[in-house]
Amino acid sequence: MGDLAAAQFSAGAALGRPGTLGATADYTLVFKPFAPSIEDYSVPLYLGVGFKAEVDTLNERSFVGPRVVGGATVIAAELPVELYLEVAPTFYFLESLSWAVDGQIGLRYYFQAS
Repeated sequence: MGDLAAAQFSAGAALGRPGTLGATADYTLVFKPFAPSIEDYSVPLYLGVGFKAEVDTLNERSFVGPRVVGGATVIAAELPVELYLEVAPTFYFLESLSWAVDGQIGLRYYFQAS
């Protein structure tokens, strides 16, 4: 997709809410990284839009809605991984009108084309 745009997907369970499963799909734009004091690292910010679907299997409820996602990544030169911090408010319209805010801290691995 180029150096300034990315598609990201995730699937998992909600921490502290047994029986809840969710999946997301986002399209993000990456902004030029600001210069940290260490040359081998960069810290780009990103902002995007997407959708989230969530199923509460214990209460037999489903939620679907658009979301806005934003975050920051720490990228080390020459490594195919990055550390990220992300926040994403979601506005649900299926099942009932409601909203939620997701947060994530994690690692991403980039597969190398051969």
